[in-house]
Amino acid sequence: MRKMSLKKTEIENDENLYSGEIQELEEDFWSELLQLFYNNEYSKGERKVILERWAKMLSTKGTERWDHAELLDDARRLILRLYKITNETNEELLLDCLACLIVKDKFTVEQLNDFLKKYQFQYYYTTNGEWKLLRNNCVDRKEMVFISHSYEDREYVYKLVEFLEDIGLKSEQIVCSSIPKYAAPCEDIYDFLKSCFRECDLSVIYVLSENYYKSVACLNEMGATWILPKKYTSILLPGFVFEQKKGAVNPIKKGIKLDESDDKIKYRLKQFIASLQAEFALKALPDREWQRYVETFISKIKNMNASSSKEEQMFRSDYANNLF
Repeated sequence: MRKMSLKKTEIENDENLYSGEIQELEEDFWSELLQLFYNNEYSKGERKVILERWAKMLSTKGTERWDHAELLDDARRLILRLYKITNETNEELLLDCLACLIVKDKFTVEQLNDFLKKYQFQYYYTTNGEWKLLRNNCVDRKEMVFISHSYEDREYVYKLVEFLEDIGLKSEQIVCSSIPKYAAPCEDIYDFLKSCFRECDLSVIYVLSENYYKSVACLNEMGATWILPKKYTSILLPGFVFEQKKGAVNPIKKGIKLDESDDKIKYRLKQFIASLQAEFALKALPDREWQRYVETFISKIKNMNASSSKEEQMFRSDYANNLF
């Protein structure tokens, strides 16, 4: 990260700014950080929350009053302290403080990233609350989705891939071994995955089921994504419950359970779509359009589940008849 400067001041400690004395910051990074904080349309309550979080991270006093001018004084004081501490240690604390600015929406994230880009940061922030490292100070690493699943569950995976296509992902951005169009271009899937993990920003979708945990190949894939930490989403197939999650995935982290209520599935899928849109720079979908894709996907899954249940009932009935 580029070295940043702040005009020398005579302030000895944080108490001075509580008296109303306002020190002018240089017209560079730190003054623009102040503008980024104050020009966003935060309410006074939101500003106070941000400043309290900054103060906690910086081990100093938070805000005492609610007037806009007083909150601005406190912002100047905390930014000055942040400048001093960051230059004495490292940039991790600065990144944590910057993340506190995100209390709004995608627009705020874009503003923050434009600000970081201007000052040649090696990181940028995503709408799902993660810092991502830029390679060679640019974001030209190919973004890809890898769908880790059991071949036995391929029918569900077909529907998932259709859904990803509907919301805007391109064929070259999806890796899925069960579908020839999306399969790895070489015979050794593990060599291909190692290359993807090393050279791409890879997001992993785990399609979890009993079949998944019976597959050695699937468990190897899960282990690979754990060794090289990647973003992941868990999709639980009908009949599989959160308590059955194990291995390298966090059992506490909620996933998308495909036999929950429609409202819960829609809510989870909406979050999923938003994260993919931010990560892959997909075109924003009108509400009606994404709702149509989500409802179509849910309908296909329900029909598959109903067919599977019917086949299972027929099998049990035939089996019982053959006993007598």
